[in-house]
Amino acid sequence: MKFSLLFSTYIFSFFYVCFLLILYFSKRRLDNIENRIYRKLLVTNFIGIIIQLLCEVFSALHIETLNNRIVKTNWNDNFNENRRYISYIVLYSNNSSNNIAEIIQKVSMNNISVSNVNVNSKIDEIVYELGIYVRNVEQLE
Repeated sequence: MKFSLLFSTYIFSFFYVCFLLILYFSKRRLDNIENRIYRKLLVTNFIGIIIQLLCEVFSALHIETLNNRIVKTNWNDNFNENRRYISYIVLYSNNSSNNIAEIIQKVSMNNISVSNVNVNSKIDEIVYELGIYVRNVEQLE
């Protein structure tokens, strides 16, 4: 299995929250508003870390089979050189300049055709979604 780089941080966070839960619930507390809020925060944080760990494990199990699910272009000997497959790439930019011309130029230099471009502006970032046509998986690297 191939885990992400943050997996060890999630494990550490899990044990740290377990320690806080044991420490907090092992003693009697006053029943005021701050303690009730903190109790709910501890429990929801613990549930969130468990969900994050489960997501990491399931994604690590399926990341190995990712290459089996990608469409290969060489199915048979009658391979058509002009056959292309659509893919989508999402790019994030945190500067306010318009990078669309530079993106399309770099994509076109790699013999990749651009079918559509969606630009979504947010407060501090710009999200570019490119629909591109590629011949094989190696062109995406």
